[in-house]
Amino acid sequence: MSTIPGYAAPIRQDRTASGGGVAVWVKSNLHARHLDAIDCKGFEVVWLLVDSCSHGKVVVCAVYRSGSSSPSDCSVIDYLDSSLPAAQQLGDHVVIAGDFNVHNSAWLKSSKTTLAGLALEDLASAYCLTQHITDPTRGDAILDLVLSDLPGHVSTSICKPLGRSDHAVIIADFLTVSPSEEESSTRTVWRYNKADWSRLRAHFRSVDWLQVTAPHTDCNKVWDVISETILVGMHRFIPCKQYTTTPSDPPWWNPECLDAVVLKEQAWRRWRRFPSSEPLKQTFLQSVNHASTVMDTARLAWERRVRAKLCAGNLRDKQWWSVMKSVAGVKRSSDIPTLIDAHGQECATNLAKANCFGSFFSKKCSLASDISVDSLPAASGHSKTPSVTRIHFRADTVRRHLARLDSSKATGPDNIPARVLKECATELAGPLARLFSLSFSTGHQPQAWKVARVVPVYKKSSKSAEKNYRPVSLLSICSKVMESIINRQLMNFLEGQNVPAEA
Repeated sequence: MSTIPGYAAPIRQDRTASGGGVAVWVKSNLHARHLDAIDCKGFEVVWLLVDSCSHGKVVVCAVYRSGSSSPSDCSVIDYLDSSLPAAQQLGDHVVIAGDFNVHNSAWLKSSKTTLAGLALEDLASAYCLTQHITDPTRGDAILDLVLSDLPGHVSTSICKPLGRSDHAVIIADFLTVSPSEEESSTRTVWRYNKADWSRLRAHFRSVDWLQVTAPHTDCNKVWDVISETILVGMHRFIPCKQYTTTPSDPPWWNPECLDAVVLKEQAWRRWRRFPSSEPLKQTFLQSVNHASTVMDTARLAWERRVRAKLCAGNLRDKQWWSVMKSVAGVKRSSDIPTLIDAHGQECATNLAKANCFGSFFSKKCSLASDISVDSLPAASGHSKTPSVTRIHFRADTVRRHLARLDSSKATGPDNIPARVLKECATELAGPLARLFSLSFSTGHQPQAWKVARVVPVYKKSSKSAEKNYRPVSLLSICSKVMESIINRQLMNFLEGQNVPAEA
């Protein structure tokens, strides 16, 4: 095989029979090495580690899956699945390119779907790899693919075939990625185990709820007073911390680890200013030991939790794979891969994905403009059926519902957690009962209860299509308590009247 001017000698994986195989040429000014540590196991695959100024260390894999392979032959894809965890440990990013000869009607716009095509789509979804080729590469089929974990930073173009080949030439440009572009998220972590619950309850008892809510007849203003009072009490008597996480954090990383690392860095900076100070040096060494102990403790606790989950034997498939990939160190920026919106555009960042889902869900969850109360069908044949005109929101009833809340229930957009409502059920039952009564009598809910945190949940088929997700809304827990009370009284009324199920 001849060399190319400006390129190093090719790295190749030949077939055992004569002819064929895979070869990769690397420019002479790039530092690249063949990854012998990843065994090719006889497949036509080449693994490289390339040092890139803009992308760090990139693991590049060139693949050929024979066109004569059976449509159900997934051996090459299974091999990639078993090798990718090791590859991701060696580099910052992964790029897989080659002729896969698979078909998938939803994912690759093929005329048919094969088991190998479905397996490759599942592999891409599992490792959050984006498939960047959207135009046919041989005839009307997309057989030559480029997959990477660099969504939004790859530009591809298709050129005419070279020589006697019937496959198009693919050019993939990898755009610059700045380390600062790694998306982070910040959340408030409440230390409930250090909360002063007795003082928090006393604080709520000291509030003259009737006086602070009586001036308002608008349920929005009443809710604002109640929610603000609850949040103020939480900040006074429950320790909390703003906790920032990034996708590169290990699975066992927690706020205590962050605190220990911050203290270590502060001690280091103080010692650097006065390097001759023995006390500052000792303080720094102690902070190093403390940080190491905290991180070891967090890691061992996480390992015990993982071991307990696996030994329990009741994990579903998705949960099992999630645990396995966290143990293997598979990092991902999001459980949702790059989305393709209605206009065929890639949505790679979290903001772009959120906007894509927001636009799609709002269209699907909006009522038609011509629907009104008058347009609803009238009940017929049950004119003598009694009607319920009043729902009673007694403080004792509200207290029982609050006390039964699941403390692990997700917090809604109002940031009032179930744990606080449950722990202070007796103190908060009275003001919430008055709010529920006001809301029911006026026929209006607080506007804040109509705001939800919407989580897209995958249903089936391609994970890159927005239509294959359904929205799950996280609402205010207080609004769901009111709904639960209404539901219970309506059910009691219907059962007491023996109203037929079809009424």
